[in-house]
Amino acid sequence: MERKVERMQNKLTDRQIKVAKPLPDRDTYLADGAGLRLRILKQPDPTKPSARLWVLRFKMHGKEETYNLGSYPLTSLKKARDKALEARRLIEEGKHPRRVLEEQHRLDQASSRTLQNLFDDWMRVYIETHRKRPEYVRDMLGEILDKLGKVALSQLNLDHIRPVLDAIVERGARVKANRILSLLKQMFAHGEARGLLAQNPMASLKRQHVGGREDTSKRFLSDEEIRTLIAALPASGLSAQLQATTLILLATGARTQELRLASWSDVNLKKREWRIPKENSKNGLPHLIHLSPFAAKQFKRLDPNTGSAFVLASRRLEDKPISDKTLHKALRDRQTDTPLANRTSNSEALKLPGGEWSPHDLRRTMATHLGEMGIGLHIIEKMLNHKLEGILAVYQRSEWLPERKQAFEQWGHKLQKLTSTKQRQRNV
Repeated sequence: MERKVERMQNKLTDRQIKVAKPLPDRDTYLADGAGLRLRILKQPDPTKPSARLWVLRFKMHGKEETYNLGSYPLTSLKKARDKALEARRLIEEGKHPRRVLEEQHRLDQASSRTLQNLFDDWMRVYIETHRKRPEYVRDMLGEILDKLGKVALSQLNLDHIRPVLDAIVERGARVKANRILSLLKQMFAHGEARGLLAQNPMASLKRQHVGGREDTSKRFLSDEEIRTLIAALPASGLSAQLQATTLILLATGARTQELRLASWSDVNLKKREWRIPKENSKNGLPHLIHLSPFAAKQFKRLDPNTGSAFVLASRRLEDKPISDKTLHKALRDRQTDTPLANRTSNSEALKLPGGEWSPHDLRRTMATHLGEMGIGLHIIEKMLNHKLEGILAVYQRSEWLPERKQAFEQWGHKLQKLTSTKQRQRNV
């Protein structure tokens, strides 16, 4: 069959192609044989060149088909014949050369597609559209992408991912490892659904294989620990900004992220109110926090004249808030037995008798103390911007604003007492 094909082609010469002129009103074809033709597009203006395209004509399943082989002179006569010969072999096997080329292109794309490409697609299609805090996803997966971003998806497997997650667990960040695992599973499920990878390498990996089961923290600060913390802050080496931030979280029970994203336009110090817009809250609901004199005093320690719209303005990035890691790292660095390299030397400045504590424990501290002060659970839940559960959620639509204001005042008054020098001296 190949000999027959060879005899039927090779009718054209390079000279014939070069001297051929386009017609002004219709395309012309120069036949090389066995379906291979050079198509010269019509050109009404004889002073301008005309495009010349290689086309292979053939029949498949009784239907006339064409297959483009490239343009002349980029694809020379010899190259066009070689391509046509390969295409005919595929046709004899019942394969359409265009379909084979498309599949090969898809495979080539898949083999060159990296983990970073998958992440970018996931962020563009889903995260930036449907998640409130896309920057949280970027921050959480930053370490994974730094180490594995350039790895091809066709090669990526658990042997790449598991060591990175293990390293996070080994440095004591079990909860973070589990959060990263959850995000990775979501991202790979997205890639599988979008046809960006053949199979999900994370499908069999579960939480118990990474960070393990997470027990809900019960840590809260006692009166004595609150007193110790307030007294220790000035000499801790924390910036005035982070000292005020710590006390605002203690006084308001707000989440770190809610304060980090707060703008000065959200805070009214004359009315002593802080309004958290729905886009900054965890549950997507707007929230009003009444600022006690103690809480308002901490806001006044922050500088509204930095030129930034944010309450917690970044010192390095113009008109950006501080990083979501800044406070956590600063507090953790001051609760260790041994100073970390290139970090603060005040490694024990904020250690408390009850053990290590985090910014979120300040939220739990406020809620616990309010309960001990006799504040109703439903009031505390509203102060924390929690959604009520059960029958209360169905029938009770009140926001209890006066009761919440009074509870914030009581809590602020208690913090002020624990702050006073006389109170500290009485407890020595």
